[in-house]
Amino acid sequence: MPRPNTSHASCAGARRCKISVAPERASFAGLFQAVWYLIEAHSHTEESVTFAELDLRVPGASATLMAEHRELDRAYENLKRAFEAEAHVAEPEKFAADLNRFSAAFQTHMNREEDELEPMVWAHFSDEEIHEHRRRIMAADGPEKLLKYFRFVFFALNEQQIAGMLGRLKAMFPEDAYRRAEELAAAASKRRHMRL
Repeated sequence: MPRPNTSHASCAGARRCKISVAPERASFAGLFQAVWYLIEAHSHTEESVTFAELDLRVPGASATLMAEHRELDRAYENLKRAFEAEAHVAEPEKFAADLNRFSAAFQTHMNREEDELEPMVWAHFSDEEIHEHRRRIMAADGPEKLLKYFRFVFFALNEQQIAGMLGRLKAMFPEDAYRRAEELAAAASKRRHMRL
């Protein structure tokens, strides 16, 4: 699946926002929870399908990336505990620095996946098999989880890609969930055009 674009959710937000102000604090809290939900979900769905299938054909291929997932999980849990203790309010500079370190580690991990994992997947699986992996991931996640994911993914897609993705979602989603997906896609397109 495409990598979600969270660039508009900069980790520097904790430092820039006056998060002693209740509305901005609530906004930052919602964004934090949404972004870190995606990071957590990324590890679990990837391991259950992509890593598992690849290791059957190339034993041990995912070992390094799996270990990085565990390190990221631990760092995420530390951030989550700090957030729940409202460290982003009490010590915003420290919280922002910790958040930025985590963001850098996650970006490094994602780059490693693109440089090392994706070429192996392409080498050992057909296009049809890769599409089936994605279908299994999406089916396991269900509409509610996928809508949280696509809130960010749609920003990373062009209009043709969005149309293709909506076509696949229409075949999988109940009518109400599909309408919400269309609304997310429209909002992403509008914000992207405003930046051009």
